[in-house]
Amino acid sequence: MAQQAPPATRWTLDAVGPDQRLAVKSVVLLLCPRLGHKGTGFMIEGGWVVTTAHVVGRARPSEVVGVDVDGNHVAFRRIHLDARRDLAALRPARRLSGGLALAPDDVALEPGMAVSTWGYPLGHVGATPLLSVGYLAGFAATESARGPVKQLIVNGAFNAGNSGGPLFRAGEGTVVGVVASKHAPMSPFVSSAIEALSSNPRGSAYLARNAKGEQRKYVESQLVAEVLTYLHGLAQVMIGQAVCASEVRRFLRNVDRRERGRPAAGGPASPRSAGLSARRARSAAR
Repeated sequence: MAQQAPPATRWTLDAVGPDQRLAVKSVVLLLCPRLGHKGTGFMIEGGWVVTTAHVVGRARPSEVVGVDVDGNHVAFRRIHLDARRDLAALRPARRLSGGLALAPDDVALEPGMAVSTWGYPLGHVGATPLLSVGYLAGFAATESARGPVKQLIVNGAFNAGNSGGPLFRAGEGTVVGVVASKHAPMSPFVSSAIEALSSNPRGSAYLARNAKGEQRKYVESQLVAEVLTYLHGLAQVMIGQAVCASEVRRFLRNVDRRERGRPAAGGPASPRSAGLSARRARSAAR
């Protein structure tokens, strides 16, 4: 049963304009406790909740929990993944109100234009998303066997948890991209040093809970490695990437084709499209 919106949600909705009000209402907090993943998703006009593939990973629909801005839990019955584009579409078990429109093309994208996103960065798990702003700094291509994937480079504060959030031209309500990652560089030496600490089995042992909530035994060096990895995840160099809206449109056209090919109600069906996986999951923005 729907519940009254939390005070922070009501205050946010009262403070923003009509376009941003729709954006706030369409954003969903996504959690996957089994994998220890947390991210952002948003509903589009067709009823799908769009996010990045690495937010949901290899989770089954029943293992992903959504929370809307009113604090209501959202269950999902199907997931489609496109690991090449790092995109996912989730079909809610119930019809959600609202929905955002995707930009019809990329013509209006100009370096220097202000952009913004609503999401659930870092440890923020309240029902109300937070606003992050920045500027379009340029473009990039993620290469794959089937051709490049167009990416937007954003000079802005993307953090872990923002992944999957809608990217807007600031002050407008049309989606121009999907937040995918942030740049948090690490030298090969530092990376190998942390790996060495993490794989060392000797030392005084302690019991602690990992990101999945599982209790396990750590030695001192492994605890140091965990802390260093966590702090690296907090590093903010103000450069992030988003999947361009044109790529999202191509992905959703593929989803529509798969949906039309599904068996009739009562027939066997798979919640995940064949041949797709989330092996390219990015750990930078989980």
